[in-house]
Formats: sequence, C-alpha cells, structure tokens
Amino acid sequence: TGQNTLSQRYDDPNLVQNMNRSATAGIFGGSYHFSRPDIIATTPYAGGIANTGTDEADHYIQMAGAFMRPGYLYPVHDFEAGQVARTSNQMAQFCIDFSDRVFQVMGIRPAIYVNGNYAHNVLGAATSTLRSQVVTKYPIHWNARWPNQNDPDSINVQGGHPKDSFSNSYGIWDDYGVTHPWAFWQYASTGRLQSYNNGNSNLDFNVCQGDIEYLKDFLVPALWVNNSSGDWGTLGNWNCGLAPTAPVPGPGQVPPVGTQTLPTPRLPGAAGSGVTSGVHDTVIIDRPSAQITVTYSSGIREIRKLFVREQLDITGGELIVNYDPDYPSNTVQYPNALRSGSVSAQFTQPVSLSGSGSLSVHTLHVDPQASLKYQGGRFQFCCIYLAPDVQAPARLELEADLRLSGVAGRPMLIAGVAGGGDEGVVD
Repeated sequence: TGQNTLSQRYDDPNLVQNMNRSATAGIFGGSYHFSRPDIIATTPYAGGIANTGTDEADHYIQMAGAFMRPGYLYPVHDFEAGQVARTSNQMAQFCIDFSDRVFQVMGIRPAIYVNGNYAHNVLGAATSTLRSQVVTKYPIHWNARWPNQNDPDSINVQGGHPKDSFSNSYGIWDDYGVTHPWAFWQYASTGRLQSYNNGNSNLDFNVCQGDIEYLKDFLVPALWVNNSSGDWGTLGNWNCGLAPTAPVPGPGQVPPVGTQTLPTPRLPGAAGSGVTSGVHDTVIIDRPSAQITVTYSSGIREIRKLFVREQLDITGGELIVNYDPDYPSNTVQYPNALRSGSVSAQFTQPVSLSGSGSLSVHTLHVDPQASLKYQGGRFQFCCIYLAPDVQAPARLELEADLRLSGVAGRPMLIAGVAGGGDEGVVD
C-alpha cells in the first residue's frame, strides 16, 4: 500500500480497485507496506514522534487488512529505508515489532521485501539474537537484486539466483542452512511490456522460485480464530468468515478510486471460481492456548490442503482435500522450479469420521500422538503414512468396516514412516 504512519504518509487510492481487477484477471493479488523507519523524532513534520514497527503495522492493517485473508497472498513488509537514521539493532527491532503486530492481529506472519544491502549490511550487523528473530518472524523472503538493468530479458531467472551476482544478497536469511532461501526475486526495475504504456515505461519484474502450486503455498491460509469449540459451518469461526473493514484514508490523502468492493465473508472451501475461490484454501486448525474440537457436520466443500492441530470430528457432509503431491509440472520449460510439499493433509491431533460424513484426501500424514478413527461414513484416499513414536505412534483405528476406495480410482497405500520408536498402528 506504499504508506507510513505519521509523516510523509501515502495511502494508495487504487488499492481496492487494483485488488479487484487482479482477481478478475485471474491473478493472485496481495498488498505491501513501504515502511518508514527513517522517520525519527527529529524528522520534519514528525511531531517529535519516531515511527515504530507496531504503529506502522497498525496502519497497514487499517488500510489493507481487508485483503489479509484467504484468497490473497501474504502481506509484505517493504523494508528499504532508515539505514542512516537508526542503528542495526533498532532496525531489526523495528522489523520484529512490525511482524509481531501483524501476527497478533491477523494470525499470520508477513513476507519481507529486502535488498542485499539491508539484508546484509543493516540487519546483518544486529546482534545474533535479533538476527535469528528477524528470520524466524519473516519466513517468506522476497529478494530485490537487479543484475542487469540494461538488459533484464537476458537474466537467467529460470536457472539463476539473486546470489549469483552478489554473494551477500540474502544477508541473514541464508545463515540457517538454506542455500537459496528466496521465495520471490525482483530481478529488474527496468522491465518493459507492450501492454503497459506501449512498452515505453519501466516495470518491476519478479519471478517465483517455484511452480504454480508452490505459489499457492503463499496464499493466506484459512485459520480457525476462536479459542472455543464449534462447527466448521459457522462464519465467525474463521478469518475468511469475518467481515472486512474498508480502508480509512488519512487527512489530505487522495480519496479511494473506483467502487470499493471488499471480499465477501465465506467459509473455507466455499464454492466459487477464480483465484479467490475456496478451492485454493489451505486450512489450519490450531489454537495453541486452548484445546478445542471442530465439528464438520454438513455441506460439501473442497479445499487445497488441511493441517489439523486440534480435534476434528467429521460427522456429516463432504470434505474434499484436493491437493495431489504427484501433480504434473512443466519440467521442460521450468526444470529448476520448486514444487509444493509432499502432503495433502496432516493430522497432529485426533480426527474422527462417522455417520454420514465423507472425507477425500490424496496423501495423509498422521503424526505421533494423533489418530484417525473411522466409525463410519465414506473415506477415500491414496496414501496414509503413520508416524512412529516411542510412546504413542500414529494410529488408524477402524471401528467399522472400511470399504477401500482410492481417489479417482487410483491405488491405495497405508505405510509407516522411517524413524525411531514403535511403528504406526492399524487397529
């Protein structure tokens, strides 16, 4: 959204219009916030108050929080100002505070857009504790590295990396065992497209390190937001079911342009078409400070992935988890593109299927301490992997006759997972 909190503020009047137009065009869309840690107490018009990461995150949420929900890409912290105004420790703390506030309010961690100078020279000079926190709190790294501004089309974006032209391009992000930790690479700011001003104006060019399924992993997941038990079909239990808040432009800002159509509250997996459809949802049921039970009792819904970290009881309706880890990818044109993960669903807590309930999933991982209890209903799968454990290995508990049915008629497999302890159990 290109804005800051207190002075030199800019609120993008085209935000809502652009988000809607990108969705209509079939493009996954997201927002960004250009932070201003360069504004300190002595900055003209700052009113003697320095910008803070927390305040800027609040402003970002105020302006673009409506799109920090399923159907849209993770929000982005654009971090490229303030090197002279603050110390490296202060800059790192600013980033930490920004991410923590977004997480506190929205339940998600933002991505960070950063160049090699800020990643290496600025954040890299902070204490080891702060460096580690920054990387942890910004797991999605968007690297800005422009190796050939005169001829961006010659850049090897399919086989190359930002680090190829500057060894410290990733800064602190490759200090923890990942050789090329970037998810997105802005490789030029001088790109041209005929569709934009007849090819006469520059554009920022970016590339994702993976294929389209890898890209979908950076869509905001559908999150259960209550510390109480409830039904999947209740809108208020989900971040995608809450009513969005319209942007509130600050004094002196340009009024919003176009019709201000905000996302419609919906359930995870709600029927629809296009890039904001529930079919692309990754659903995460996780309330670390509570023990809850989610009940799926009715309705037909199709989601992409499912991660269950609280008890889930499927008693009716039909839940389809459509991600197939064996999906075909264009390895001829994009031989180095990263793929999405190897799991369609992961159960970390007990899940039961009973009554008229139906569950369809390609590849299911059941973790130690967890179980899938089949008491009735319809269950389709291709692969179930049961994790071992010294005390409580994963369990597939059959309390009723299970008629084996593979997804799309494909072969089925129930197998253990390598590791120490007792093997997974089918009982």
